[in-house]
Amino acid sequence: MTEQFTAGNVIIPPSEVLRYLGYGRSHPDAGISGMLKSCIDELQSIASYRACRLLADVSLEEGAVVLAGLRIESAQLRRSLDDCGRAIIFAATAGVQLDRMVERYRLLSPSRAVVLDAVGSAAVEAWCNQLCEQWRAEFDGVGLRLRPRFSPGYGDFPIDVQRGLLALLDAPRHAGISLTDASMMLPSKSVSAVVGLGAQGCTSGSHDCERCNMRDCAFRR
Repeated sequence: MTEQFTAGNVIIPPSEVLRYLGYGRSHPDAGISGMLKSCIDELQSIASYRACRLLADVSLEEGAVVLAGLRIESAQLRRSLDDCGRAIIFAATAGVQLDRMVERYRLLSPSRAVVLDAVGSAAVEAWCNQLCEQWRAEFDGVGLRLRPRFSPGYGDFPIDVQRGLLALLDAPRHAGISLTDASMMLPSKSVSAVVGLGAQGCTSGSHDCERCNMRDCAFRR
């Protein structure tokens, strides 16, 4: 059964916004710092944090995983779910109002639109991390540990599997998340992912960049 989750507020780390803006180890000037704070405040006033999850049995095959009847060919996802009997399939979003706000600012203030877009990316990541911490506490009580979340598009996990995951979740109904014909998520600041549940977990609380082959990614940790 698909479960639903909401949040009234999510803490957005400014350092993560700056990472999405490509600042790396450099520091923004006072103008960007002020705009960043203003954009975080503005997003928090209109964000609609929603998520849904499904607990699925895990069946491991050579170089593939079967989750709730959906076969996924991904050696890296299989390795992430090694020794896991179950997994969480979930989708989360910061809401459609953010997309509308960014589009409005593309006309009024392109620089603010860029910062808001980065704030939105950091917001949905923070929402996913908050969900996983909540679930970590929940499953610790029954002796299960969470693996890092693993999303379509990371490493060899095919991006087109996203359609199957959202169908399993009935994500349009449970979280207002859908896909375009080109497999782009709507709202744009949305994430789908798989999180393994096993006797052994991982010390990492977020997704693992080391599992991804995109070594030149500007957002790599």
